[in-house]
Amino acid sequence: SPEVTVSFFLFHFLNERFLGLSLSITLLLLLMLNLFLYFSGFLLQLLQVLPVLFVFEDLSLFNDLDIRRLRLGLGLLLQLCESRRHHSLYTGLGFILISYVLVDL
Repeated sequence: SPEVTVSFFLFHFLNERFLGLSLSITLLLLLMLNLFLYFSGFLLQLLQVLPVLFVFEDLSLFNDLDIRRLRLGLGLLLQLCESRRHHSLYTGLGFILISYVLVDL
């Protein structure tokens, strides 16, 4: 689902940006971000992907197809952002995330 893909990307993004932090701290940061989005009116399905995140701690093991799926998931997030035009925060967050993906990949 798009929510799972976006949650994977957010985890990968946090892991890359905060290199050296433990998995538990990274997951805590991801949880805080999801809580922020929840109180803004948009909740990523974090509980669905927590078990998978523990299995795939090193997302660098993903192949090119998985990276394309991450980009697709981010595109779906941007579409969701633009469909909620009265929430400019979502659109801004989406464009910040897509810029990091294009630079890093």
